[in-house]
Amino acid sequence: MRTRLFALALALGLVGAGCAANTEMVNMWRDPQYAGPPMKSAFVIVLRRDPVRRRQWEDSFVTQLAKHGVEATPSYRVYPDELPDTATIQEDVDRRGYDAMVMSSSEGASEVQSYRPGYVTTEPVTVFQPMWGTYVTYYRDVYHPGGTETNTAVHIRTDVWRRKGRYEGALVWSGTSATIDPSSTNGFSHEVAELVTHELAKYQIIQ
Repeated sequence: MRTRLFALALALGLVGAGCAANTEMVNMWRDPQYAGPPMKSAFVIVLRRDPVRRRQWEDSFVTQLAKHGVEATPSYRVYPDELPDTATIQEDVDRRGYDAMVMSSSEGASEVQSYRPGYVTTEPVTVFQPMWGTYVTYYRDVYHPGGTETNTAVHIRTDVWRRKGRYEGALVWSGTSATIDPSSTNGFSHEVAELVTHELAKYQIIQ
């Protein structure tokens, strides 16, 4: 009985751990010829109409980049209201001497279907035994059937441009993530920024 309960607890723990990873990369490209040193500074731009969400998202990227030794500046510090045209941003990035520009934008949402497998739990059952005049508890296996679930996947595209010279830049990495039913802006932006920086570190674009 203890072995069975331990196996059940372990299975539930594994399921819980898997659900924590709510965001994954579904499309990614990197420049195979890029061999530059890891970037040390970056200008972060997140395209959001809501000024509060824009700030939350940019702060999430700045926080995650800092963990990899990148000194990043959110665009709202320079442009607190609306973003200017691309040429103005390029001039500012060059003038301030940033190594790179990180730009993120929404790619919309789509419905995804997934199969949830069935599982078995061990549950106590208590019955009265007239012969003994007392209650007896025993355990039985209960099967919970699986089924198909429909969820919403929100897609976020992030591009990394490396500055090559005055008014020149090259796209070195681009990735689109999918997050299943994001519950809050803070958690959503944190998951995406963490996944993006993990991939950038894997390819030594950052440390």
